[in-house]
Amino acid sequence: MRESLHLQCLHFPRRSHRLAWLADTIPQIAGTGIVYTATIRDAEQVADWLRQQGITAAAYYGDLPTDHRLALESALLNNQLKVLVATSALGMGYDKPDLAFVIHYQSPGSVVSYYQRVGRAGRAIPQAWGALLSGDEDADIQNYFINQAFPKEELVNEILQTLSDADNGLKKTGLQRMINARPSKVESALKFLMAEKPAPVMKDKSVYYRTPVRYELPHEAIARLCALKEREWAEMVEYLHHGDCLMQFLARALDDHDSQPCGKCINCSGETNLPTTFSPETGQKAAEFLENVFIEIPPKKQVGNGVANAQARFPVYQFPLKFGDLAHEPGRALCKWGEAGWGEIAKQVKRHHAFDVRLTAAAARLIRERWQPEPFPQWIAYVRVKVSY
Repeated sequence: MRESLHLQCLHFPRRSHRLAWLADTIPQIAGTGIVYTATIRDAEQVADWLRQQGITAAAYYGDLPTDHRLALESALLNNQLKVLVATSALGMGYDKPDLAFVIHYQSPGSVVSYYQRVGRAGRAIPQAWGALLSGDEDADIQNYFINQAFPKEELVNEILQTLSDADNGLKKTGLQRMINARPSKVESALKFLMAEKPAPVMKDKSVYYRTPVRYELPHEAIARLCALKEREWAEMVEYLHHGDCLMQFLARALDDHDSQPCGKCINCSGETNLPTTFSPETGQKAAEFLENVFIEIPPKKQVGNGVANAQARFPVYQFPLKFGDLAHEPGRALCKWGEAGWGEIAKQVKRHHAFDVRLTAAAARLIRERWQPEPFPQWIAYVRVKVSY
């Protein structure tokens, strides 16, 4: 195990707390490093926040073009960036021997994946830091990943039926227009179905076809894999609260039962490896940053999933499939689900099937003071949105 690596776990319940800690702590660490986040949204947000605090940072995730990702990897390798804020897309193939720190903005789903990332730090330098930050939303994030790891049965059945009805198959874009689900969900389900043995879906060039294979989801196998992921998460939670040597805990999780206490982690040394607090001024800035994030809602580009669906939705008005000049302008959102501040309030009131008038007042301030659209709206309507699978 890495002898130069100093491990530490810190719990900050709110995102704003962790942002403040990062802004105050990273400049104190000599060298460059990586901050890992659980989602693309967090990677972009953390990188944006750090840049606003004068820290050279960039976001890295799988959806970026390949040449952009390679440029970011090279920039970190050559110490042109202080920190690369990355999702798990920055994988095992990346090697920077003098990486001074690996910090997790949220807890990963398993001890193994955690060590694979934090173990990148300190390979060729005498001292490196591995800090695991945890927050109140970590369990919700991991539960979401576990629940979304496999496609839902309704979606699978709709995809298979739609392909069965298409004599000449369908391209992905055509299938996505006909399925009542987000395009990313359809794409993930197609990848899952083509990986099955035997596969109920095949792809010839860019066209997907239904094969003659009789198929139903492997419910028992899915249940076993989900249970395994839940056990891995439970072990990660145990690591977060472990009172003895953190490096020894990781070693035993990787089947190294002969390891000795490292003498360097926060529990062994009895000393603070990295600061455990942040300044009130930075905390206030972080809270204001999260509250004032400008979230744009892009307009819909078409009426429905195909001409027939569009006509069925608007039998009187008969809008064209593509809105074109009829499309509305981009909207604005008050917050993102579960974020510190309004996002937390929105999550709480939904859980209790209630509505908090503070959200209405905050939305009015957003429109009046920050957005200021033209022409200015005269009233606000509450719309309940049904989310499809």
